[in-house]
Amino acid sequence: MKKNLIIILLVIFFAGCAGVSKKETKNIIKGKIAIAPFEHPTLSHDVLSGYIVKDSGKIDRDVLKKLTNILLSRVSARQGIEIIGPNFVNQCKELVVLKENKTYLNPVEKWIEIGKCIPSDYLIVPQLFIFKPRVGGEWGAYESARVMFSLNLIDIKHGRLIRSYLYNEKQKPLSEDILEINKFIKRGGKWVSAYELAEEGIIQGIKELGL
Repeated sequence: MKKNLIIILLVIFFAGCAGVSKKETKNIIKGKIAIAPFEHPTLSHDVLSGYIVKDSGKIDRDVLKKLTNILLSRVSARQGIEIIGPNFVNQCKELVVLKENKTYLNPVEKWIEIGKCIPSDYLIVPQLFIFKPRVGGEWGAYESARVMFSLNLIDIKHGRLIRSYLYNEKQKPLSEDILEINKFIKRGGKWVSAYELAEEGIIQGIKELGL
């Protein structure tokens, strides 16, 4: 028993050290960034990053709106960036896709075409696949929250998708995954909501995109 306790403490120690030494991705993307609203693709040919999720369930529009606001807030806080918001992007989407009634070979081609309408250097297209709220309270959940989404960065000037980030997270109790001790501490030992889980992923995602 004593030996097992020592092993657990060593795992916690080294996990903590790893968390301290980890460096944040450098800011390499500057200029004007357009942000599309979160969308919930239900067909494979609408998925930008190639991830297919079956039986993802229905996602309310309010969820998409709230996640869009979180993404917008987090990207706006970065240095050296000028934001073009989702409303402008939606107008361009309606103009290019709906009014012109074009058929595109793939979603990347479609979003590159939409990007040409936007006076921006880059375009972030977020796609939400799974959003399952926590069942229960923060100190005792019957079912933990789960969120899966992707953030896709399009270089408008060069007309190409340059980066994609996939976040797929379901909170687990510490007893099931001791290596996630850093997340456990950061969350205060609580069962977080799906929105809190999504915000964690958005924060990490914009760093991975180089913002």
